[in-house]
Amino acid sequence: MKLLNNKPVQTLLAVGPIILFAFSFMVYFAFFISAISGTYKIEPLQSWLANWLDNVNLFLVLSLGVSAFFIISTVYFVLHAAQNPLLESGNMRIVWILIIILLSGIGNLIYWLLEIRNKRQMPVIGDSLMDKKQSDWSRGLYMKS
Repeated sequence: MKLLNNKPVQTLLAVGPIILFAFSFMVYFAFFISAISGTYKIEPLQSWLANWLDNVNLFLVLSLGVSAFFIISTVYFVLHAAQNPLLESGNMRIVWILIIILLSGIGNLIYWLLEIRNKRQMPVIGDSLMDKKQSDWSRGLYMKS
C-alpha cells in the first residue's frame, strides 16, 4: 500500500517511460543514419559488421528495457486506479483503467497529472480506506446484534 502512495515512484513511472521512449527513438535514428551514411566504409568489412552488430544489440537491449518499463508502469497505474477511492462515482474507475491500458505511456501520464498530482492532499489509498472502516465501526455497522 505504501508503494501506491509514494510520490517519487509515481512521478518516475509516469514520466520515465515517455523520456525513455524519446531517448530510444533518438538512438534508433542515430543508429539508422550512421548505418546508411557510409561512416563504416573506411573500415574493413569484418570490423564494420562487428560494430553494426554491437549497435543492434544495444538497440535491442534498450528496446526491451523500455518495453518492460512501459508494462511495469501500466500495471502500477491500473492497480492504483483500481484501488483509488476517489474514483467510486459512476464509471470513472473503468474509464480510467481503459485509458491507462489503451494509451499506455500517455494514459499513465494523463492519469498521474489529473487524478494523482492535482488531487493529492492526503494519501489516497490505504489510509482513507482505514478511516472509512473506523468510521463504520464507530457507527456500529460491523457490530453483532
